[in-house]
Amino acid sequence: MTNRQSIVGMHLVALAWGTSAVLGAMISAPSAIITVGRCLFAMAALFLAFRFKPFLEFIALPRKLAFWIVINGIFIGLHWICFFGSVKFGSVALALVTYSTASILIAIGEVIFLRMPFRLSILLAAILSALGVWLIHPVQNSAQLLDLGLLYGMGSAFTITVVALAVKHLLSSGVGAVTISFNQLIFATIVSLPFAIYNGIAPVSWHDIYLIALLGVICTACGQTLFNFCAKSVRISSAAVIASMEVPYGVLMAAVILKQAVTLEVILGIIMVTTSAIMVSLKKS
Repeated sequence: MTNRQSIVGMHLVALAWGTSAVLGAMISAPSAIITVGRCLFAMAALFLAFRFKPFLEFIALPRKLAFWIVINGIFIGLHWICFFGSVKFGSVALALVTYSTASILIAIGEVIFLRMPFRLSILLAAILSALGVWLIHPVQNSAQLLDLGLLYGMGSAFTITVVALAVKHLLSSGVGAVTISFNQLIFATIVSLPFAIYNGIAPVSWHDIYLIALLGVICTACGQTLFNFCAKSVRISSAAVIASMEVPYGVLMAAVILKQAVTLEVILGIIMVTTSAIMVSLKKS
């Protein structure tokens, strides 16, 4: 993919991930069940499209690269658990605000671990994006900053940072985007399943199954795989900043579908996040 195609693709990824927030709000099943379900439906979709090819390619990889795929899958599973934990023990606002700091961590991490040249513009765009998310979803209760929700939120930001840096390392080493996505989901399912069992396997309505299927196929299989394809052609920090557009996309869809109110602060936040995405979209990565 060319740089321009990757930038457009990342905006589609952000749209898919923004849709996942709306779908999640419409699903009544426990978060652990949602996590396992989305992984299973996503794996099924990728299997129908590519059969055993991604898994066979994983088996044929050198041990070091296979190890990083395992780590990648474990950490994305932990990320989903931490994110939903931040929502449960804190709030949606706290979860999104802490998650948005990942773009800052990724901008720093790619310089330290991937030996990428430092670019102040990307770091500033990441900070602007995080501030915009805070305006869209302000943390109303300062006591939340001291509770378990904050710890889960910090875990969410840290784990997705590891995932993003690992994906870029794997792509730079020649591993295919589909191979990463499919095997990533296998190990994400393995790490998430014990949490689902621990919380109890409750009956799931057909309505929830339908929405989880959409979440798995469109937002996870398509969204995650497209992210991996696009991340090969752009800096992972640029991809992370553009992916932050999932918040305003999600807010706008929630306003239309769920009839949630849009305040002046939300509009200002959307402008800030959009500006940060434009800043990196117009830069050659």
